[in-house]
Amino acid sequence: MLDNYPYQDDAELKRLIILNAALKIAHAAAGASSANTYSSRVEEVLAGVTKNIDQLADAIEESLKKRA
Repeated sequence: MLDNYPYQDDAELKRLIILNAALKIAHAAAGASSANTYSSRVEEVLAGVTKNIDQLADAIEESLKKRA
């Protein structure tokens, strides 16, 4: 999703990779059958993603740090 997004250093590249993973999780959540039942549910999922995407990316990054 962010393949051609510009970055300046390795730290930014790492964050883009992590954010891309978070967006893929959000995409799967929005596309889940439970989200597709009603358009209002899709809007709710997208609003939640918008509000929490940075927190999801932070959680992924912290998990990766624990593995290292």
